[in-house]
Amino acid sequence: NFKAIHIPSNVHKIGDKAFALDEFANSNRLTSITLDDRNRHFNSPQGSNVLIRKKDKALILGCSNSTIPKGIKSIGYGAFQDCLISSVNIPEGVLHIGDSAFIDCRKLTELHLPKSIKTLGNSAFQRCTALTDVVLPEGLVELGKYCFCLTDIDSITIPGGIKVIGDNAFSYTQLTDIV
Repeated sequence: NFKAIHIPSNVHKIGDKAFALDEFANSNRLTSITLDDRNRHFNSPQGSNVLIRKKDKALILGCSNSTIPKGIKSIGYGAFQDCLISSVNIPEGVLHIGDSAFIDCRKLTELHLPKSIKTLGNSAFQRCTALTDVVLPEGLVELGKYCFCLTDIDSITIPGGIKVIGDNAFSYTQLTDIV
């Protein structure tokens, strides 16, 4: 289980979940993401410990001590999967959180979503078992399938502008109050 990743200058494409763990790993131990300054296709702002695809401003890889920088538009598929992250503050301007972006982040207790967010992908926060409280912003229009499945959320307010709530979005939670 690796702790650091360095992306050289000649890398121009990184596939979805390229650094994902196998099914037998316990957690993502990644703590350092660095990038050769000459790489034209990706960005890793100083001190952020994230990897951003420049062409669409998508954060495609993060780790337990990442800071999500301003200026990104989306968080990609499996970007933080199984990370030992406890708090996530997603900045204004982010429109989409991809499928399985934070799946299995079992230490995640705090989630702050921006007003700009429009969609939360399938299984985006599935099995974040320490997550008990989430505020869904008014601009949110779509919750994907299994989005908060197997979390400990006990109360949720559904925004008035929401158009789609995917299958099993809140299955196996502690929900007792839905407004």
